[in-house]
Amino acid sequence: MGWKESYELGRQAELEFLAKLVLLWKVLEFRQPEWKFEDYDMEVKFKGCGEKFFEIKLDRLWINSHKVWIEYEKKWKPTGICVTKADYVVYKLGEDFWCANRSKLINLILNSTNKIDCQWWDDGTVKLWVIPEEEFYSIAHKVWKD
Repeated sequence: MGWKESYELGRQAELEFLAKLVLLWKVLEFRQPEWKFEDYDMEVKFKGCGEKFFEIKLDRLWINSHKVWIEYEKKWKPTGICVTKADYVVYKLGEDFWCANRSKLINLILNSTNKIDCQWWDDGTVKLWVIPEEEFYSIAHKVWKD
């Protein structure tokens, strides 16, 4: 699957997350940046708790590995978790959305003794940390239950 297809699937996950937020929470307004994609994917203003910034990730590798794949470099430049300014990182794992405080996720990655550092794509231009799902679940929360 190419970059364009992956991008479209990621956008679908963002829209699905937003639709569920609007249904289940008191969302006053939302905004997605038109540029600077590395800053965050979505800004949401909630009634009673102000603005929150979200980075939304679709982890298609989780379905077979039951590990969470966290991108940190692409084409030899920092990306993903290393550059986002989001308050929260939301991963779509299968049909469920899991939300983690970005600072707690970075701390988990830095302190994990079980993480794997790996390269992705044929040319090795994407680097990821891979952590067991149990470790991720220890700091993340399921966004809603059906």
